[in-house]
Amino acid sequence: MSKAATKPATLAELMDAVQDGRVELTDEMDDFGGEEPDCTAGVWSWDEGHLLVGTHAGDLEIVAREHHAAEILQHHAEAMHEDRELAEKAEWS
Repeated sequence: MSKAATKPATLAELMDAVQDGRVELTDEMDDFGGEEPDCTAGVWSWDEGHLLVGTHAGDLEIVAREHHAAEILQHHAEAMHEDRELAEKAEWS
């Protein structure tokens, strides 16, 4: 089997294959162990300790699960703060 036809065996190999155009970025990517993350927004695949995240092949990166979870929590906290500010403005109107 040629290298181009070899199925990626790790998250890093999968990322390289997507970026090289050998594998299409889809919602049905293989995972490499570990449990599915609680929030899969922007997550294409994972292993026990890391997630493959991004919006398209050109901005994919592998991040630690903890890093991604912290970013999600920060995003939710910011959204809640914005909602609270909008509600307060509405009350004063």
